[in-house]
Amino acid sequence: MTDLAFLVVGVDEVPPTVAIGPPSVGVTESGPVSFTVTYTGADAVTLAPEDVQLIRTGTADASNISVSGTGTAQREVILSGITGEGTLAISIDAGTATDDSGNAAAGAGPSAPITVTQEPNPLLGDVNLDGLVNAVDIQMVINAVLGIPVSGRPDVNGDGQINALDIQLVINIVLGAV
Repeated sequence: MTDLAFLVVGVDEVPPTVAIGPPSVGVTESGPVSFTVTYTGADAVTLAPEDVQLIRTGTADASNISVSGTGTAQREVILSGITGEGTLAISIDAGTATDDSGNAAAGAGPSAPITVTQEPNPLLGDVNLDGLVNAVDIQMVINAVLGIPVSGRPDVNGDGQINALDIQLVINIVLGAV
């Protein structure tokens, strides 16, 4: 009788995945706007600005694309120097992450778009551009501060940041204090 031994070798053929989160704002005049890029199953991430493709409609454009972050789970893609009118979205090239078996991530995208407009907000505090300033606008700014994407113009005071100052300004407008 002969004893046979078998060696079973598993081969990892599953590449890492990459996903693009929603933009930090839904509407902007000049940005910046950020997108969180999430990697799963990656042992190395090499995402660089040249791996990010800008998808434009109309005359919308971004003069700068930057990437921040470390580790193997997430990166932040930031668009700045935004001009024009139309929409901007991003896609990520294939090969921006690998696992220890040499499997490369496929590309991702396009992302959800942001609207780029140079039209002035006709009514201060009218975040959703419905012609009214009310509790809905307050909630939209709160959502934007919490990182929940909203359409409209949550940067009510126009300082390039969406924060408690915008919430307070809309509350004051609703209460008639402004």
